Amino acid sequence: MNMKETNQMILYDSEITCKICTQPSRPIFKAQILNKYNIQYFYCDHCGFLQTEDPYWLDEAYNEPIN
Repeated sequence: MNMKETNQMILYDSEITCKICTQPSRPIFKAQILNKYNIQYFYCDHCGFLQTEDPYWLDEAYNEPIN
């Protein structure tokens, strides 16, 4: 997998391994979370699982509760 880090964002230009079935998962779209991080989502054609890149933003996301 090729990737490069740029200001807290990792850009993927290839597949990653599915966390469910360990088959290749391909980049499918990007979306912004927490109003500042552009996150890459990956889809597994084998089992249908949708996952994100490694969640480096979780500490910040869980810092404040949702009301």
